[in-house]
Amino acid sequence: DDSQAEELLELVAQAIFTEPDDQSHWWFNETLIRRIHHNHLLSHHVNALIQLQELEPDSKWPAIARFRLGCKLLSSSSCSDYHDDMNSLLTLRQHIAHDLDPKHAAMYIS
Repeated sequence: DDSQAEELLELVAQAIFTEPDDQSHWWFNETLIRRIHHNHLLSHHVNALIQLQELEPDSKWPAIARFRLGCKLLSSSSCSDYHDDMNSLLTLRQHIAHDLDPKHAAMYIS
């Protein structure tokens, strides 16, 4: 239900803001995002990821999560709350591949 999904998103947001480089938080975030189909909640979560990217510009995890979540939201025709477009997501993908995680660049570009 919406309230449980909102609580879980808030919990994972607290965890990723506390330890942004802890992969376990990001894997839980990814799993949670796949299971939530409420675009309003997911759009709100994108805003938290943007804030974290501003605080931790060298961390790849917020950028990767924002890219994946952005792709999910763009693929949903009923999402009017999401503000990024395909071009900004492609730019973000390039930034991840070339600046934040160049060792795995092929994974992001393919």
